[in-house]
Amino acid sequence: MKSPKITGPARVFDSEDGCQQAILSGAITAGDMIVIRYEGPKGGPGMREMLAPTSAIIGAVLVIR
Repeated sequence: MKSPKITGPARVFDSEDGCQQAILSGAITAGDMIVIRYEGPKGGPGMREMLAPTSAIIGAVLVIR
């Protein structure tokens, strides 16, 4: 089994809203990795689904296949 290797610049955000703004403003480019901190069962109130950033990435055609 191959070990997955992730390369490229990481864009780190402290919230879903900050990430969403960066995607919509064009600050994220194809090949960037997105890390959203402080979300999830320990970081926020409940587990958010992150559908808005995911949809924005797909809409901006930033998905690498």
